[in-house]
Amino acid sequence: LVEGKSLQDWLELTKSPDPAVRQSAAEAVTRFGPDARKPAFPYLVPLLSDDDPGVRMSSLGTVGAMLFESKDEQTKVFTALRLLLAKTTPGGPSRK
Repeated sequence: LVEGKSLQDWLELTKSPDPAVRQSAAEAVTRFGPDARKPAFPYLVPLLSDDDPGVRMSSLGTVGAMLFESKDEQTKVFTALRLLLAKTTPGGPSRK
């Protein structure tokens, strides 16, 4: 458990309408270690193109920390990273 929540609890929070909750969830996943990679990956990749820059940056850090298990995962992440960079404005991320 991390802060009293299971991995699955945190993964479900990645779907929260609140960007601060999504960001916290993305950051918490890394604390579960390498065993979290497979179950977390499908939840984290969509966050790479989230409307909120804080969520995008946190999910990028988490995915990077987890590394890649397969070429398919790597391709999905790099595709999402291209979208992330296209949505990022000069001057850094800011929440609306």
